[in-house]
Amino acid sequence: MKIAYPCLMTLFFCGLLLAETPEPPRDPFWPVGYRPARLDEKPDDAAKQDSEKQVSDEQLEQALARLNVSGIIRRGDRYFATVNGQMVRAGEIVSVTSGGRMFFFRVRSIDMRKVQFEYLD
Repeated sequence: MKIAYPCLMTLFFCGLLLAETPEPPRDPFWPVGYRPARLDEKPDDAAKQDSEKQVSDEQLEQALARLNVSGIIRRGDRYFATVNGQMVRAGEIVSVTSGGRMFFFRVRSIDMRKVQFEYLD
């Protein structure tokens, strides 16, 4: 009996190590019945969603109109602008929501008369 128990335990653990696991471990926070898609596969409707994500010029203009520049100051050789209540400088990213969608813009440049924005996809 002293020899049988370690042999049985060894066989049991070897069987566990050799057993194949066909699905990934379940995350306890997933909804009941949820199965994650494989990371290397792209769903068929993903291409359709990508085409829906294209931004029209009208949507972009509406988002730009929501960027409210309320002030520009110069401190030494640097310019700062207040955009939607947030102090930014050239190179920083600002966001705005328009039509239920979030738009991101990089502050391209600031001078005493204007602030130029660049849309980020």
